[in-house]
Amino acid sequence: MSTELKEPSQLVIGLTHRQMLDWMAEDGVFCSPDKYARRLQEAQRRAIAAQKVQEIVESQSSIDADIARFVDSNFWELVASGKECGCHKCIEDKSLRTSAFGPIPLAATRMILCPTCGNKRCPKASNHELACTNSNEPGQPGSVYTNNNTEKTA
Repeated sequence: MSTELKEPSQLVIGLTHRQMLDWMAEDGVFCSPDKYARRLQEAQRRAIAAQKVQEIVESQSSIDADIARFVDSNFWELVASGKECGCHKCIEDKSLRTSAFGPIPLAATRMILCPTCGNKRCPKASNHELACTNSNEPGQPGSVYTNNNTEKTA
């Protein structure tokens, strides 16, 4: 079945000429059948396009779900209890995502802090294997924050 609907005389997919004329009469539409068919064709084109977009979004979501681990609020409880690591490196290595606002990186939804000192620029917040410096100074070796504008480089 083709989705091409270019000619004014071509009927809308799944609708006979008689059905279209019946609709026109029922709806009190007073225009030429060709004009009404073009309007129906445009509506159908839009519906088909919306359906295609939805199919693409759904297929992308299933791909993201296959490669990413989605987490919920329980994840942060596990981090707080020490059962799960929430440093930038672990979040990136495990491809952790949240679905609260769409499949976005988990680190973009929360401030990632050092579990020891609570500073975001501490190298231990970036990688749990690094030592805590108990400092929030920018540009520390190993930190994802390396300049004075506190832009992340990871």
